Amino acid sequence: MRTSTRGLIAVLALSPLLAGCFAASDGDSGSASGGAKRLRVALAVPPVQALSPYSNDATVLSKLSVAEGLTTLGEDGTARAALAKSWKQVDGTTWTFELRKASFQDGTAVTAESVVNALGHANGSAAKPRVLSDVTLTAKADDADTVRITTSTADPALPLRLASPALGILSAKAYAKDGTVSPVGTGTGAFTITKLTGKSKATLDRFDGYWGGKAKAAGVDVTWIADGTARANALRGGDVDIAEWIPTSQAKLLAEDTRHEVPSVRTDSLVLNTGSGIFTDAPCAPPPVSPSTARCSSTPCSAGTPTRPRACSARASPGPRTRGPR
Repeated sequence: MRTSTRGLIAVLALSPLLAGCFAASDGDSGSASGGAKRLRVALAVPPVQALSPYSNDATVLSKLSVAEGLTTLGEDGTARAALAKSWKQVDGTTWTFELRKASFQDGTAVTAESVVNALGHANGSAAKPRVLSDVTLTAKADDADTVRITTSTADPALPLRLASPALGILSAKAYAKDGTVSPVGTGTGAFTITKLTGKSKATLDRFDGYWGGKAKAAGVDVTWIADGTARANALRGGDVDIAEWIPTSQAKLLAEDTRHEVPSVRTDSLVLNTGSGIFTDAPCAPPPVSPSTARCSSTPCSAGTPTRPRACSARASPGPRTRGPR
């Protein structure tokens, strides 16, 4: 991922970094009151469900600082305060979370009841978020600023679970009667979505009522560009200020001081080493058959890979024949 050469100094990552990490550029990306500039961002994976938090689109809401959960993940992978300023475990299945003073982008206040409403919709959704696939949550309001969450079984990792972008807290108007969820103007983050154009573009404006302070950028203009080379070209051509997931072949063509690697908490792929260690392919060892003739065939392997096990078959000999009385 890389920023342009126009003075931007931050990285677009999984945590809501757009809130205060971007310095105003001296380019012509647009302006707003106070001289603040808008950021132009190229993302790789287009939304599949209109940025519903219950789909894979949820990570975009976190990347762009649109929605927040009760907690967030720190750089060391531990749960940190977000909309909840503190929490404690009451017993094996019960936790309480104290809320900070915050507002939704539609002007309504974040209260225990609004959190209960948001978590209730997530838990009861037909397309239940994967983060809730192995647990059932029950949320209740102890008072205006305290949420009590009970799990069906002991869940010591609950504060980490609540950091999932899929459990972002949205205002009541986000949840339609037909089960759809819209994050447009209903989050608590530093930027509010004002327009979503299909799977190609989104417009975000700064939310000046953000509890964490005003962002330096006046807004964010998002373009989804699926092709990695096209994203890199848009960056080099000055069409965008930030582009994510630049292919390795393209990244090496960019200035080193404008490339930024960001650790991810998501496992994208897992590759097993079958060349050595416990996953090494075992040699062919057919059981003895006597008397028999054994026939084995080996599967050709590409260069640099271990020999694959041979498929063996055994055919018993018929043995000596005897002739009985006629």
